[in-house]
Amino acid sequence: KIRDMSVRWMLLLPIFILFSSCGDDGPEVPSEATVLSYDGENLNAPTFPPGLYEFAARFPSTLTRELEGQSLTQVSFFMYDAPAAMYINISTDETTTVPGPILNSQRVNNPTPNSWNTITLNTPYLIDGTSLWVGVEVTLDVEQQSVGCDAGPAFPNGDWLYDEENLTWATFTNRTGGAESVNWNIKAIIE
Repeated sequence: KIRDMSVRWMLLLPIFILFSSCGDDGPEVPSEATVLSYDGENLNAPTFPPGLYEFAARFPSTLTRELEGQSLTQVSFFMYDAPAAMYINISTDETTTVPGPILNSQRVNNPTPNSWNTITLNTPYLIDGTSLWVGVEVTLDVEQQSVGCDAGPAFPNGDWLYDEENLTWATFTNRTGGAESVNWNIKAIIE
């Protein structure tokens, strides 16, 4: 299996170099910032029927403990079609598979379609070493694409999805029965 991986990377290296020179690797980030994310380069976005959804990445305390005392100041995400309403939501764990109450929520007005959007939080969230859920909540009035994703494969905690229709959190991989394995294009910027 290791041999297969190295051959795969050797074949993908020229493609990676080609795409890395295109300049759309993601949002601009302050040089002193730490970026928490699971995603690779944006590839696409799934299409969802009308409803309320939240796309989230969960960063466990094993990652945030090292950033204790710093603040989550910005959230970046790739947006396809602008939804009817959108919020950035910050939570910690209720369990490892469900976020707790929202601790910081901010409405996003007029996100730029087909682009990375970086939202500066009105109130930065102080990292206290506990887990961190960073979500992009969207309300869709029509069937459409919204939050972007990479080509996968999904990392644990990189593809959480809440669907108001069934009132549950699950990974996108589980929701699709393993047919889709991606990570949401969501980045938490810590300073």
